Amino acid sequence: MEGLPNTADLTVTGTPADIQVFRSQQSNVTVTANLTSFGPGRNEVPLTVSGVPDSLSVTVNPESCSINIIQKQTRTFDIKPELLLGSGQKASDFQTPVLDQTKVRITASPNELNAIRTVKALVDASGQSGDFTVSAVIAAYNANGDKITVTMQPQTVTATVKAAQKEENPNG
Repeated sequence: MEGLPNTADLTVTGTPADIQVFRSQQSNVTVTANLTSFGPGRNEVPLTVSGVPDSLSVTVNPESCSINIIQKQTRTFDIKPELLLGSGQKASDFQTPVLDQTKVRITASPNELNAIRTVKALVDASGQSGDFTVSAVIAAYNANGDKITVTMQPQTVTATVKAAQKEENPNG
């Protein structure tokens, strides 16, 4: 969705006493753009105000906004494990994590889906020394390595990590 303003100006009218009471109560006034009856594409959506006592009249500026509703799509991506190491640890201490699921369904706008370059399961190994199993959060990244906020199913996977096998010294 594009075009929804972050702020709106409200003009409140009424008797001075009613306005004073309203100001002193620090009411939670909410401006809403109800999109439930609109479909994809550009729509002129009215803004409504709630939280104002009936004794007062309120106008909102802008009265409406032009919102572009973008149809979301779903695509499946491969998940790659990424081992997050704590202090004193090195990647060679562990084998590659094994994920219980290797695919994730991501729902987002077409532009967001096209921007995804990699999807990682972040496996936190800090404080671990042997074999361990942990819930790993999944994150999507663009070409610059920036995290992209999208809807994912699942949001986490289970990662099993085995400690690296130490080579024994054949000379004793």
